[in-house]
Amino acid sequence: MIRPSTRCSGLGQLVLLLSSLLLPACQAEIYTFSSWQVPPAGGLQALHAFYVFAPKDLRKGQIAPTLTFDKLVAMPSDKSPEALEAFKRSEAEGYRGLQVHVMKWEDYSAYVKFGKHCSKPDAEHPNRKVNVWLSLPADVKFGDVSLFSATVRLNNTEEVTRPSVLDATGVWVMFVTNCGEFERAKISGEVAIKSSYGYLPGSELHKRTIRYALLVGYLVVGLFWAYQCTQRQQEVGPLHHCISTLLMIGFAECLLWFWFYYSWNVDGVKHNGVLGCASTLSVMKTIALSSLLPALARGWDITT
Repeated sequence: MIRPSTRCSGLGQLVLLLSSLLLPACQAEIYTFSSWQVPPAGGLQALHAFYVFAPKDLRKGQIAPTLTFDKLVAMPSDKSPEALEAFKRSEAEGYRGLQVHVMKWEDYSAYVKFGKHCSKPDAEHPNRKVNVWLSLPADVKFGDVSLFSATVRLNNTEEVTRPSVLDATGVWVMFVTNCGEFERAKISGEVAIKSSYGYLPGSELHKRTIRYALLVGYLVVGLFWAYQCTQRQQEVGPLHHCISTLLMIGFAECLLWFWFYYSWNVDGVKHNGVLGCASTLSVMKTIALSSLLPALARGWDITT
């Protein structure tokens, strides 16, 4: 199972918040291999999960999401003479056992439970797709499986795949298989999924709309509050300043959240720095509101 746990203690949340401020930006619907060590011979490793909307679930005029394997290449990870010689030998033999796959979650679950990851590299295999070294149960055909694959070549990127249309809504799992004997290599390149609205995952798309609506709401309420305070300056007291501060914190929070989702959607990069700042303002707003409401309930003059 690759579903991460969503439960976290208060200390764990604090650690995640601090790490999001310190760590560089990561990519979501663009997964980047940066000198990633390949699995052992005959091994499999799941790396990422994408969430997309299929054509049947899109609105009229929207383009279906596309999957692209870009500049996938394997380079030697061991610089010893013996390892380099083995790499050159595998390269000369046209090693094709190293592959990156994107498969529908339901199909991936059945595939993993089957237990046998790799098929024999002979063309007469009864249940084998051309250039795909995966093994499926005898009663399952490749035509019935939602699967897209790309072969990672050694020391070159000659094999470039055209964008493929994803035909099913839901979670798609990206994983790497090494159905050969060579394992002293590292992968570089990208796997990207882009929809008509951009790179934002389908499960996050509605959050951008909600944050935009809240941003407009805070702006309207803030301008109205500023106008009222300007017209009645003599009546403005500490309570009104606290409400103004709370509105400014809320507006800044929504602005950062909207910027976070907007930039993520445009360039496919999830900026952890913006995420950390927005989360910090969310906590500040909650604390300020929790402190202000009891004061309002008991009466401002009594509590000051």
